[in-house]
Amino acid sequence: AFFFRVRLARVVHMRRRAVLFAACVAVAWRVLALVSVGQSSYGQRLRTLLKRDDVRMVFVGNVRIKEAMQLVSDKTAEVTPAKRQWAEKVVSATTHPSGYIVPGPLRPAAYAFMNIPLVLGTMLCAGSTAGLLLFQLINQVFNASFNMANGASGALGIRKRYVFRDMVAAMSMSFVVVISADFVQRALSWEGALASLVVAYLSVASAGGVNLCLSRRSEIFDGVDVVDKAGNYVATSQAAGRATFVRALLTRTLLLPLVALSVPSAFMALVGALFPGLIQSQLAGLLLQIFFIATTLAFGLPACVALFPDTLVIPIRRLETNVQNEARGLQEVFVFRGV
Repeated sequence: AFFFRVRLARVVHMRRRAVLFAACVAVAWRVLALVSVGQSSYGQRLRTLLKRDDVRMVFVGNVRIKEAMQLVSDKTAEVTPAKRQWAEKVVSATTHPSGYIVPGPLRPAAYAFMNIPLVLGTMLCAGSTAGLLLFQLINQVFNASFNMANGASGALGIRKRYVFRDMVAAMSMSFVVVISADFVQRALSWEGALASLVVAYLSVASAGGVNLCLSRRSEIFDGVDVVDKAGNYVATSQAAGRATFVRALLTRTLLLPLVALSVPSAFMALVGALFPGLIQSQLAGLLLQIFFIATTLAFGLPACVALFPDTLVIPIRRLETNVQNEARGLQEVFVFRGV
């Protein structure tokens, strides 16, 4: 009877912890989402992103993009529904809401494929400090460019010296994390694939966080433009800028590297357990890693980004007093979140 009571107490305690954890997640989601009930569901956003992030969008030239922009802006043009749908897809996949055309390698459709060699190199060099730092250098150059091109404020007016400063700061943080983690590993005698993955993730996530914070600092300190339902400018809000930044930090900087590093590793471990002879071949192992990385990134990036809508609907009461004064009569405003 005593052991039964102890076991029952443990079950009740675990249930309470589970309920408390679920409540915390629900509250955090509510605070972060700032999204009206009428907005699209996660499944709808994921399908939209998978269609938009078509690799063919990387190779669409400026002439066709401008043609699509003109077609989208001209609501009276007599074209087939398929033609208009194609134009809307091209505009959403290749241009920033501020109006400029995003270079091909920095478009969201190219992100997964540009990251394949970076993730592969990071995984292969997970046990090497010098290798991690080398691939972090390449990774942060790409991340800095991607952050500015796809941020909520866009890349117009960005100075080159700011780009260099952001890259140096991110690399410095990555260097500190890698060296510190290597020291902790040696002190605790913690070795193995899991330890290498943890070090790789901490390196990527910390450097990416610093890079994102610096390259999109204007959103945090200066704010972003919020508009009404018709797209008319209302005000510039720091609270809205912080909301866009936090969502990018959660989805691309913290969650995506975790998915990109852990999922291919888990699949490789599974294949190694089921087909040990296959992994012994270096060529087969390399091809399998590339396949798992490509598949994970192709679906993982849209899956992470789709957690929040591209356009956030923010209640006026959650913004600054001056924004509330300028938005009299409005209950909510809209802001482009960025990728």
